[in-house]
Amino acid sequence: MKPIKDLLLTFTSYLFRIGCIREKIISLSEQIKFDSSSFKVYNRKIGPPFQIFFYHRILPYTDPYAIDFVNVRYFEKQISMLSRSFKLVTLGELSESINRGIIAPRTVCITFDDGYLDNFEYAFPILKRYNVPATIFLTTGYIGTNNKLWHDRLSSIIKYTKNSVIPSEFCGEPLNVNTIQERKIAAKKMLEWVKQFKPQERDSYIENFESKCCRNSKPNKRLMLNWNEVREMNKAGIEFGSHTITHPILSLLGDEMIDREIFESKSEIEYQIGKTVKTFAYPNGRLSDFDKRSVDTLKKYGYSAAVTTCQAANDLTTDPFKLSRESVWEMNPEKLFVRMIKERLFY
Repeated sequence: MKPIKDLLLTFTSYLFRIGCIREKIISLSEQIKFDSSSFKVYNRKIGPPFQIFFYHRILPYTDPYAIDFVNVRYFEKQISMLSRSFKLVTLGELSESINRGIIAPRTVCITFDDGYLDNFEYAFPILKRYNVPATIFLTTGYIGTNNKLWHDRLSSIIKYTKNSVIPSEFCGEPLNVNTIQERKIAAKKMLEWVKQFKPQERDSYIENFESKCCRNSKPNKRLMLNWNEVREMNKAGIEFGSHTITHPILSLLGDEMIDREIFESKSEIEYQIGKTVKTFAYPNGRLSDFDKRSVDTLKKYGYSAAVTTCQAANDLTTDPFKLSRESVWEMNPEKLFVRMIKERLFY
């Protein structure tokens, strides 16, 4: 079965270059589905598949410490391809379509997590140029401040430390940080380590780590959006949703803190932009990072959809509070197109 699938995808990559045939391929992916286990082909009975992509940072330079950054040049190529071949909508618009039980063909949604300043500086002009809507999920406790999100602060400490080794007390083992590659590996390990902590423990841990490994050695530069930038983008058609106040793993929290993170972040965005917020992105976004309490709280406060970071396409049978999203790690738009078709056919 695998050679047949590989042959199909190679052929799809070749046909991507031919505009009219590319359109036929997309149309085919809306109508049929392959069962990966048996390679059985069957007609879709549940409407066309739809995909939601998520970005974090869009930068004109390489930053090995930035979370899932995409270079501006490749981002524009991706948006150009998507705008030519697919129907791009906000998550709010997608949610309304799901509620009606009718998904338009070729539907794709572009989202950004956290609310980085570079979304305004570099992504926003490109989205406007191609008339592409998008949804940005804001971690409201950091918007309009010079404070860094906890994972950026942790990466910054590792980036600027003058130590050659991070002591084992901070990650269960000593970590060498003599080269950029070693620092990247250390950052990845420590980020996974710290995710297991509750917010207060996490913040205390980072304070202790900073005091011992990187005191006064990093620049204080604003990374996050401010509310004026949010309002300017919103007036131009960019939608904003909630990503909590402090970016905690919700499943680690008590009921009261879950309620606060979900409700107060929503209320703050609504106050700042004067519009109702109905969409949410779970911090970290794996299925283990939230639970029924989180979903029930979202419904309680009037949210209509929430997104994960599970890599898959969706259809009308997908729970609107567990929508899958995909990171855009293929810089080349041709490779991105091939992956999109693969996931639409084999999800």
